[in-house]
Amino acid sequence: MEQVIRNVPVTLVNIERLGESKLALLPNQELSVSLTVNGTLTEVYSSNKDKFNIIADINYYALKKGENKIPVIVKDSPNNIKILNKDNLFVTIYLDDVIEKSVPVKVSLLTKTKEGFEDFVPIAKPETVI
Repeated sequence: MEQVIRNVPVTLVNIERLGESKLALLPNQELSVSLTVNGTLTEVYSSNKDKFNIIADINYYALKKGENKIPVIVKDSPNNIKILNKDNLFVTIYLDDVIEKSVPVKVSLLTKTKEGFEDFVPIAKPETVI
């Protein structure tokens, strides 16, 4: 029996590589694929999207700002279930440039110096942060 299992979640791996390329993953992206599976009636009906482990590894691809199509890999699936479209699965991720801004660090003390003691000027280290 053949059936389509929709909205199978995809885990994005090696995300730290984006920082090396000065790119960031845009928020609110839910990555999923639809799997066409084949097996006996019992096996197909007992399979659901939570029984599959699907990943998209960005480590091996040249990524750019904007839309990027990444192939997915089926890492784990139920026994005796054949995934018919596993060689043609992709997810689309959207990336943007990382923008760095340097801002000065200012120290503001809201205290009153006790009589007999002197005020001092605080020194912030580091003087700026990114």
